[in-house]
Amino acid sequence: MGKDQKGRELGRGIIQLPNKSYQGRFTFQGKRYAVYHRTLTGVTEKLRNTRYEIEHGAPGMGSTPSLDFWFDLWLNKYKSLSVKQGTVDTYHNYYANYLSPSLGQRKLADISPYNLQQLFYDLRQSGYSNNTVHLCYTLLNSLFKQACRLNLLQNNPVQKLELPRQRSAPRQQALSRTEQEIFLDYARKSPYFPIYSLALFTGMRVGELRALRWCDVDLSNACLMVTGTIKYTKQRGCFRDSPKTASSYRKIPLLPKAINLLEDLQNKQLHGESPGNEHPQLEDMESLVFPSRTGKPLCHGVLNADINKIVTRINEKAGIPFPPMTPHTLRHTFSTRCMESGMAPKVLQSILGHQNFSTTMDLYSHVLPDQKKAEMKKLRFGYL
Repeated sequence: MGKDQKGRELGRGIIQLPNKSYQGRFTFQGKRYAVYHRTLTGVTEKLRNTRYEIEHGAPGMGSTPSLDFWFDLWLNKYKSLSVKQGTVDTYHNYYANYLSPSLGQRKLADISPYNLQQLFYDLRQSGYSNNTVHLCYTLLNSLFKQACRLNLLQNNPVQKLELPRQRSAPRQQALSRTEQEIFLDYARKSPYFPIYSLALFTGMRVGELRALRWCDVDLSNACLMVTGTIKYTKQRGCFRDSPKTASSYRKIPLLPKAINLLEDLQNKQLHGESPGNEHPQLEDMESLVFPSRTGKPLCHGVLNADINKIVTRINEKAGIPFPPMTPHTLRHTFSTRCMESGMAPKVLQSILGHQNFSTTMDLYSHVLPDQKKAEMKKLRFGYL
């Protein structure tokens, strides 16, 4: 048994995580279970109650357990069987941050639609994003549905909710051709110029680019395979996960400029002119195409900060207003160039790895103003 950062004995099966919260683990009939809490006392109690319920097949806190207790049971025994570990970690973080503080100690049977309506109203008033509100709704709906299936509850209170009106989020704009050239010109001296360029050549998601390995690149056949993405959670830190969806596993043809870029980068890594394999790697991340100086995956926040610096420099030195952008802007810009070139929507869907065709078609309804004008000029009305 180890000790926490305060020197206290942790107890069997309990560890302290890097974020100073605690994790309790146990194994029953060959399956591992885990619970989490911010305090040592809390995780000890959760571990004891969950172990009792799992081993005896009945709630350990009465016929209607608390939401905290039920969430740990639902996540470990039911949900973890059907989703990836990264999703499990996400659910845990969202529950701990947004749901547990106000509802965690209440019994399932005592949580009413009014309580939940107030919770979502508070989340919206606090300025949380549409994605955060929707994920909290999905999480609660799923765990209450499971409680109803097991006859712990008669009705699902989430089904009676009316979610607050969503805030309209600004649509991500693509760079025009002129803006694209200006960005590349000012980004040329950045150590991350290669990853920005490949994003514009392939339309890959930033997590997919950060996870790209040399074994996924086939320069002789002018293509690369998207086989993973980089994720980060407080529980696991940085790790390589499977792609976002099944359609995200894909082969992307490489343009001549992309091949030249990758060949040059590979040569620089082999001759020690660019970060490569001289540092210890994380599991399943050997030979990253775009490693950090320590050999680990590039941090998403570092790329965001670097792009912000580039945009600031453009605004200061170029004397023109340049739009704010993120790494995802480069993916959207690639999509726009493909549409401008007349690429078939189904082909673009395959290259981008969209699961639904409607997602790709939605891009075609948000083309650049110049493209709209050009297409309108093609119209001919002989009767006018």
